[in-house]
Amino acid sequence: MPKGTCSERRCLNRVYARTWCAKHYRKRWADKATWTTVLIKGDDERRFWSKVEKSKGCWLWTGTISVYGYGRFSFTVDGKRRETSAHRWSYEHLVGPIPDGLHIDHLCRVRNCVRPTHLEAVTCRTNVLRGVAPPAQNYLATHCKHGHPFDDKNTYIRPNGNRGCVTCRRLASERHQRKIGVKPMTRLTFASCPVCGERFKVRLISNGVGPQRTCSRTCGQRLRFAKTMHEPLPVR
Repeated sequence: MPKGTCSERRCLNRVYARTWCAKHYRKRWADKATWTTVLIKGDDERRFWSKVEKSKGCWLWTGTISVYGYGRFSFTVDGKRRETSAHRWSYEHLVGPIPDGLHIDHLCRVRNCVRPTHLEAVTCRTNVLRGVAPPAQNYLATHCKHGHPFDDKNTYIRPNGNRGCVTCRRLASERHQRKIGVKPMTRLTFASCPVCGERFKVRLISNGVGPQRTCSRTCGQRLRFAKTMHEPLPVR
């Protein structure tokens, strides 16, 4: 609905149509000679193009605009009035019927454009990801909000289809366990000693790190000495 007050003098009512409130609009409807525009009836195609402002770039719709910025157009089918988006009407009459399940995407990103070369029939997913809505921004994100990368090892898919960060989920689980007083979960696995190469059993806690790094205390001392002296380890 248009915003503002009625254009009639001393009338403060809200605009209903054609710069008039509902009361004065009905009054002016009885006297169409006072209208400044010409109504085109019967020919939907002629009436449609009378509301289009063509240029070298976009063909802008000058008729009714929805609250979302898309043009609206009413037409007659089998004696009944129907209403649709202006860009969909333009695509169907100049390009062809829109396949089932596809949406019309504006390649020029101008919502009230009806030029057929600026329109493309795509899936709903493609139409959303081409925009600037939060789903499109999340799809283009390479890191989570805490800076962890979305790679193959650090990404999982939630039940609703969204991506999740493995590191953030693990840290949240550890914080919850500490809050309720539960010891971190451990699992038994095998590791190779970085000094002698021997395999030994080690218990990994939930963050994937174990307290034991080497197979023996002697190898541990040699490892700390090599790190302090910046010398390579003699692996057997």
